Amino acid sequence: MGGQAPQPQTARRRVLVVEDDPSSRSALGFLLNRAGFEVLLAESLAQAFAAVRGGAAKSPDSIVLDLMLPDGDGVQLLEHVRNQYPQIRIIIATGVLDSTWLKRVESFGPVSILRKPIMMSELLKDL
Repeated sequence: MGGQAPQPQTARRRVLVVEDDPSSRSALGFLLNRAGFEVLLAESLAQAFAAVRGGAAKSPDSIVLDLMLPDGDGVQLLEHVRNQYPQIRIIIATGVLDSTWLKRVESFGPVSILRKPIMMSELLKDL
């Protein structure tokens, strides 16, 4: 009975996708799951805040964040995460082109700001 000890499984990195468009949210979740990530989905700012506050065992390692959400501005979540959970990587996914607004977003130090439609190769590189 001298078999090998089971190898510990490495935890999959957890990614929170915050996107109000159901098709985009579902597609991103599917593709990230296929790429080996554990995926959490949120369609609103309220759901995203709840997911982030899930505690160390449940909070995401990274967030893919849409800025235009039905219940608020994604910058609110970005600012909160930067102040409370600076270790979480944030990738912005947006169609917003306003340079003043994007400068405000950049001031919170996201890993990157990706223009929609998102190129998966760019997203995976940033995660």
